[in-house]
Amino acid sequence: MEGKAILLCLMVLVQLGNSVHVDKCRAVIAFSGTTCIELSCMLACQKSFGDHAVNSACRLIGLATLNCYCKVCD
Repeated sequence: MEGKAILLCLMVLVQLGNSVHVDKCRAVIAFSGTTCIELSCMLACQKSFGDHAVNSACRLIGLATLNCYCKVCD
């Protein structure tokens, strides 16, 4: 009976190991400019990267430059 319990535990561990999926994500700049609107940033990310774009954000770089960042996952 102990052998069956150990075998069952090993099978569960193997299945858990197979189900672990780690996305490799990176931040990519879609565009830079003096203005950045969240909606236009999101649309630019979706247009450039499709379903791989999972998030977008406008960030101020310097005094008058804004970058649209896309979080892109494979």
